[in-house]
Amino acid sequence: GKQGHGLGSALLEEALDDFAPVSEMRLLVNRDNRPAIQFYENKGFTRVGETPVRMGDHDFIDYIYSKAISYPCIS
Repeated sequence: GKQGHGLGSALLEEALDDFAPVSEMRLLVNRDNRPAIQFYENKGFTRVGETPVRMGDHDFIDYIYSKAISYPCIS
């Protein structure tokens, strides 16, 4: 697979840069997606809730993850 090569980390950092300045990033992760859950928890995200999701005819539960974002002050 493609996991473990740093691409997810690079994409996450790019997203943070593109949406700066924000104070929080939230995202949804399917509760059965253990690799994604581990990735985001390793990146400092905390599970803050869950929400039902419907895609087509399929119902499932996603966890809501949050991370406070701080940016260095520019002097």
